[in-house]
Amino acid sequence: MNKKFCRLLNSIDSTIYEGIVKIGYEKNTSISIYYDLGLLNYLLDLNCQTTAECLAALEELLTELNTPEEILIIKLAKQRFQFTVTSKGIERILSQYENKPFLKDIIELARTHAFALEDVKDVFKRYDPEYLIEETDNEEFQYVFSFRDKSIDEYMYCFNLKDCYYHRLLPYDYERL
Repeated sequence: MNKKFCRLLNSIDSTIYEGIVKIGYEKNTSISIYYDLGLLNYLLDLNCQTTAECLAALEELLTELNTPEEILIIKLAKQRFQFTVTSKGIERILSQYENKPFLKDIIELARTHAFALEDVKDVFKRYDPEYLIEETDNEEFQYVFSFRDKSIDEYMYCFNLKDCYYHRLLPYDYERL
């Protein structure tokens, strides 16, 4: 796989996997997610000015990824890019995440709706004792967790300890808050 597409594919895969863990998956179905042009420019390290320009750049990804069978479909939907992962692509994502339990562990913790700061720290510590934590003054969340080592996970996890939920954001999205 061309390295320029790795961050985008990781984002697609982890977002789809997060949704499957949270709400389940009906076998042999496709799942769609949406990205705006700014986020795609960030993930692909591009500076596309138009959706047409970005679609042209994504053609290479489709050609590479959909051989020998189609696992990803990309189309425009109201000025956003709709990425549909086919059932074959979902199978690939599920097998890929069998040995990556971090995201599932975070979701399972959040599902309890009764976690404390130490519980969140414990999950992060299991994967890297050098994790990062920042207390914030945001009305939606009080703490932001992430990993120094982005190969573990590049997302920022923003936790609301009062109401026991989290937001999972790429640095790009976090900066836009």
